[in-house]
Amino acid sequence: LAHAAAPLGDGAATLAPEAVADALARVAQSCVRDWAAVRAVGVGAPGAIEGEVITGCANLFRGSQFPVPLAALVAARLRGKRVVLVNDADAAALAERWVGAARGFERAAVLTLGTGVGCGLFLGGDAPLRDVEAGHASVGGPDGRPCPCGARGCLEAYAAAPAIVKAYGDEAVTCRDVVALASTGDDRAARAVDGAARYLAIGCLDLCRTLDVGAVVLTGGVARAGPPFLDR
Repeated sequence: LAHAAAPLGDGAATLAPEAVADALARVAQSCVRDWAAVRAVGVGAPGAIEGEVITGCANLFRGSQFPVPLAALVAARLRGKRVVLVNDADAAALAERWVGAARGFERAAVLTLGTGVGCGLFLGGDAPLRDVEAGHASVGGPDGRPCPCGARGCLEAYAAAPAIVKAYGDEAVTCRDVVALASTGDDRAARAVDGAARYLAIGCLDLCRTLDVGAVVLTGGVARAGPPFLDR
């Protein structure tokens, strides 16, 4: 398998759809040697997706007009190849169910912890349920922290990477920096990370109790911080 990355930077949430499509096409082109052998290209994206368009997203294309025809924009940059657009958490869930930590579980939830909190959910069957927004389940109550979606108390407002940085109180650092500082005994960082871990645990427990899932798999940049975060 080939792998490539194109970080979108701090202003990713407000990038124009065309700029994101450019980045996706560059990554795909750097990984493929023989385009004649490619039948289709899969694109995972956050937000609500209907067919080939994104109908809404709190963490991407802010200021742009929805729906965003992301599949068509990428296809135009990839020699007209068919592009299949899916929710990124659903794509992660399919991979985990196929070859990852959710393999063998009929009922499983996959939470993607990054700029936002996404959820791919299997409750039997071979495909994840659509439009599951566990990242916007209320774990903090109606007076909780404001979420980018406009509501308050959402899991995303506590366990997403920007939320951890905001709780720390210094936006010049990254989420990974805050977790590293917490592991060295920094009290302010420890409070930020402990708060995120606590609300994430509440969200996971709610999934287990209400939907009887056999496994909750954590993925994404926050989860990749490893034991310094997950063991809390």
